[in-house]
Amino acid sequence: MGRIVAELSPESYPNKMTMIGRCTECTDPSWAPKQVTRETRRDTIAYLKGWFQPHVLDTGHRVVIEEEE
Repeated sequence: MGRIVAELSPESYPNKMTMIGRCTECTDPSWAPKQVTRETRRDTIAYLKGWFQPHVLDTGHRVVIEEEE
């Protein structure tokens, strides 16, 4: 094993954001609410927008992104 040069833990990301994206119109299990945590608010929203983009474009459904309480 090599020499450890850095260590990452949840404490490495003090400003992390957890958000949930969900379709407001369907119950299709493949588009169930998606919870994601990323380093910044912008990264979290961008990830969820990318994840749900095909669903919105294909179905015309509305997806909301909520901050986790």
